[in-house]
Amino acid sequence: MSEATKKCLRVGGSLIADSIHGDAGLAQLVANRTRAAVAHNRNGVTVISDKNLDQYFQPKKDIVGTQRYLQEHGKGLGYTHITTEYIFEKVW
Repeated sequence: MSEATKKCLRVGGSLIADSIHGDAGLAQLVANRTRAAVAHNRNGVTVISDKNLDQYFQPKKDIVGTQRYLQEHGKGLGYTHITTEYIFEKVW
C-alpha cells in the first residue's frame, strides 16, 4: 500500500495505515512522510493524538524492520507500543 500511494498523496496530505500486514511499518520508512498522529479506540470512541509519537515503531526484538523484511513477511514487527491506526503526513 505504501508504494502505491507515493504518487497519489499530495504534500500536506495524510495517509492512515494499520499494522496488520506491515502497512504502517512500511509507511514510516518512506523518507518524505512523517508521523503526524495515532488513533486509539477506547470503549468504542476513536481518540486521535499527536503526543509521544517517538514511542511507536520500537521493535520488541532486535530486528531491523526494513522494507524488504516487512514485504517478505507480510506483517508488521512486534512493537513495544502499538495503536489502532497510524497517521502520516507527506512533507515533501
